[in-house]
Amino acid sequence: MTVMRSAGAALALGIALVGCGDDGSGASGGTGGLGGAGGDGAGGSAIDVGGQGGGAEACPVGLESCGDACVATTVDPAHCGGCDVACGAEEVCQNGACAFECVGGATDCNGSCVSTSTDPANCGGCGIPCGPEEVCQNGTCTFSCVGGAKDCGGACVSTSTDPANCGGCGNVCGPEQVCQNGSCAFICVGGTTDCGGACIEIGTDPANCGGCGNACGPEEVCQNGTCTFTCVGGATDCGGACVDVGTDPANCGGCGNACDPEEVCQDGTCTFTCVGGATDCGGACVDVMNDPNHCGGCGGVCALGEICNAGVCDLVCTGGSLECNGACTNTNTDPANCGGCGNACAAGEICSNGACDLQCTGGSTECNGACVNTSNDSSNCGGCGTPCPSGQVCSNGACDLQCTGGTTECNGLCVNPSLDTSNCGGCGTVCSAGQICNNGNCDLVCTGGTSECGNACVDLDNDPDNCGGCGTTCADDEACVNGACQDLAVVCHDIGYNQCPTGATSFCVPPPLDPTSSAQAKIACEACYGAPCYLETADCAGPGWGPNPAGAYECGDAYFGYTTGCSGDDGRVWYICSSYTTYGHWGK
Repeated sequence: MTVMRSAGAALALGIALVGCGDDGSGASGGTGGLGGAGGDGAGGSAIDVGGQGGGAEACPVGLESCGDACVATTVDPAHCGGCDVACGAEEVCQNGACAFECVGGATDCNGSCVSTSTDPANCGGCGIPCGPEEVCQNGTCTFSCVGGAKDCGGACVSTSTDPANCGGCGNVCGPEQVCQNGSCAFICVGGTTDCGGACIEIGTDPANCGGCGNACGPEEVCQNGTCTFTCVGGATDCGGACVDVGTDPANCGGCGNACDPEEVCQDGTCTFTCVGGATDCGGACVDVMNDPNHCGGCGGVCALGEICNAGVCDLVCTGGSLECNGACTNTNTDPANCGGCGNACAAGEICSNGACDLQCTGGSTECNGACVNTSNDSSNCGGCGTPCPSGQVCSNGACDLQCTGGTTECNGLCVNPSLDTSNCGGCGTVCSAGQICNNGNCDLVCTGGTSECGNACVDLDNDPDNCGGCGTTCADDEACVNGACQDLAVVCHDIGYNQCPTGATSFCVPPPLDPTSSAQAKIACEACYGAPCYLETADCAGPGWGPNPAGAYECGDAYFGYTTGCSGDDGRVWYICSSYTTYGHWGK
């Protein structure tokens, strides 16, 4: 999120004079700590930071001792950049330097250039202070900082971008420097914009949304440089900024998980270099072929309503790709949008044919977490990270001006419409999940022990319409159990373990087996233990009660739980004994 001032700004208008005791004719300033009572002599200050005359204590982080006052030299026009360095009558103080106007979205509050989005003394506007226990975030007083922001003197700031707290509270960059990724530098890079010394991604920053100083409302978030009410397309709301936690170095893998200054963020993990053809744009490893904030190169922001398609801002996705968060995405290969927008694969998985998996199949190659065909992928032509020049396509692993060998150009890719599941039979014809492209037709491929019956994959062991074989239908009063139609009245099930004191190995209930059924769980428990069983009302592994008060288990008690009332993927039953407790599963 964007920040301009922080610890110093917390005292912005009164900043100039936080008393440090007195050496006047009255009693000394005393030895009280920050906020302690000042001396009661004529020179004593109303706010004392440990009197200098009686054992001085250091000024708070972000403030500097000037005479008998602790001041914020980053914004104080009477001590701008150093003690007693006063700005002219028409000047203001910003980043420790005098100027004629505040820039980068900062507001002139009595000569001090402050960020009203973070300054607790001017929260939302000049002279609007937050309460003693509150902090200021996005121009609103609240009780805690969220979205990865850090409390620096009452201001919720991003230590990745705040030049007054760069890398940590009180770490001030020089007058000519900016703060980027927690380090002071002399210029913003990677497509970020200098907003008052902070290197800002104006596509996502709610305090500078689309441009420096363009703040979103209290209930709004910033996405693609536009204020809106919700993040879409798989983006995550981190303190009002709609970010891709897969690439954002300030929120890498989750809000507030910041990478080190020398690291970049790729696939939600901090690392030292971008791989697989991704480009380092301000610490984010992005695909400039489809990122709307870096379209065609770092900082190439597409206009409102546009998407990034093959490195060019456009109004519509083509070639079978889908619009996800402003980017044209191939959901067959994108690990952040695998099979659909926002469906992210787990760490270590890749996206192959719209499904998360541990390895690439069908002759594809893993490039940056995506399974791609290096024979036709213009971003990885012939190998990972080998992009074709603008205007060329990738055909048989080589960049060319036209597709050859019976392939067809679809959205910059040379594809075989006889085999390509994203362009089956023609550009943009996408096969459904579980289907393959066979001679230009989408065909079903059944997995996991299922069989194809008609146009569906079914389990012949329990499908009453295809029981034991396609088209074998059970009667209305029958159920399909293990591939055979059985009387609906009673079906017996294995209890799932062999520790039952009764020696029971099964329980019988009307089919089908319902793992969410409290009644069936009770039958299973009592069949096993031969004793009344009581419903565990808390988590199955935690303290509970049946015939006794909460947590008061007694020897001889038996308990049961079921899917909606237990942790885990099935129900559990257990029996309390004086020397041991037996646990088992039912409904597996």
